[in-house]
Amino acid sequence: EVDAGLEARPPVGVQGPVAPGRPANLTVFDGLLYFSAEDGVHGRELWSFDGTTARLVLDINPGPYGSEVSELTVYDGALYFSADDGYIPGLSSLEPQVFALAPAP
Repeated sequence: EVDAGLEARPPVGVQGPVAPGRPANLTVFDGLLYFSAEDGVHGRELWSFDGTTARLVLDINPGPYGSEVSELTVYDGALYFSADDGYIPGLSSLEPQVFALAPAP
């Protein structure tokens, strides 16, 4: 067992029932850490962390089911990811779409 003297704690500003949980797809873009996470309110959506505070970036599929954001990839100055923006009547499975987030000018 290795003890590096580190203690796992939530970052400052990430507290209460809306703190993001189960983070995945961690990707650095434009000086921020982007990831998908669930908060018990929005489902799995896109979040960012600036070193102090985590915040919901996009609520692509509003409601408790979320958009299942995944596959975060930085390419040619933009952050790309797949997500489902909601249920389309007549389809029996999720239809992920590709989204891109560009840095502020």
